Amino acid sequence: MAAKRLLAGHVCVDSGQVMIVDPCYVMDTDSDAFGTVCDVTTTGHRVGEFLAAGTGGTGVASSSGHGDGIYEVWAELVDGCVARLVIEFC
Repeated sequence: MAAKRLLAGHVCVDSGQVMIVDPCYVMDTDSDAFGTVCDVTTTGHRVGEFLAAGTGGTGVASSSGHGDGIYEVWAELVDGCVARLVIEFC
């Protein structure tokens, strides 16, 4: 069955980067959370995995392509299940 694509919503970017992480692994506010994500998004491919401080959980961070703005987030559904999320930065 072909994937059905629908607009899930929008993500607002004010730091030129986004992260995907399980809400229970949101970084401790006492840690340098912003710096940790910046280390990922400003080097190499400008995308990668990071360790959520003090939780053992990981997340993924990415540069947002053209920087700050509001970006569309698309969900692709297969058999009624969210198969992937796509954020269109460019």
